[in-house]
Amino acid sequence: MFLNSAQFTRYFREILGDFFSAEMIEAKRFVLSVADNGMGQPVDVPIFVRRKDKAQYPEIRMTPFFADPTLFPPKPNYSYSPGIPPMENPDIMYKRERVDSQVRRSQVQVDIYALDKMELYQIRDTLIRRMHQFLYVEVAPFIIPEGWVEDANGVYSNSGYDTTFNIIQAYEGNYNYLTKTADVETTVGSWNLTDEGLFVNPFNEISDVIFLDNTNEGKVFSDGSNIRQKGILIIKTIRSHAISDPNPLIERWSFMFRVDFIEEIPMGVGRTFKEVDVNGNSQ
Repeated sequence: MFLNSAQFTRYFREILGDFFSAEMIEAKRFVLSVADNGMGQPVDVPIFVRRKDKAQYPEIRMTPFFADPTLFPPKPNYSYSPGIPPMENPDIMYKRERVDSQVRRSQVQVDIYALDKMELYQIRDTLIRRMHQFLYVEVAPFIIPEGWVEDANGVYSNSGYDTTFNIIQAYEGNYNYLTKTADVETTVGSWNLTDEGLFVNPFNEISDVIFLDNTNEGKVFSDGSNIRQKGILIIKTIRSHAISDPNPLIERWSFMFRVDFIEEIPMGVGRTFKEVDVNGNSQ
């Protein structure tokens, strides 16, 4: 899945902090957890995008700026499938949808606010490490051949797998990735990991599922996709330094990141078929 501008903002926010989908309070939906605030205490730092969110310290504020026009002309991408009788010819490959992809550029300003300089530095260092974990995740594939129990809905559970593996993703076949979700029972092509065990609702057979072990404490998004699968191509630090705040009691650190990402735009299909085989010749 590639992004539009709104989706890019949402997922870059998750690069900065963990996403808690069930939270209704804005200050608890995206949070950077800092183990030591410089005074031996853990602290959860909220990440805001909207200006109207009430300030609370410490906090992180993210402001994306999108450049136009795009860096390169849009590239059309079509999906095809055979015709469905009786209204379509099964010998013809019909276009089902067109999605144009293009490279967009954004500059994202990220400001950290704190009441203490040491706390500011701890938040800054934790944030940088988290971004590195997204950018440089390393994985190793493995299979789980035994211990699966299938329920009436075709969902497999396994409570006896080797928990030394840190499962970060799962896929079938030609890198057909499963989505990580709590709603495994009703979502074909999904998986989840809970205190009760590993749950998989495969596209095909459970024996086809390959899991990926996170070997270097890297990070992926809450839906199990990595930064490349979201279409984020480059994150480059343009600026990183302390700046003065109008409030003399506030310590502030400011980043500016340049981010190139792939944006997808749904388009009309146009010509409805690809080719038809006539007397052994494609036309």
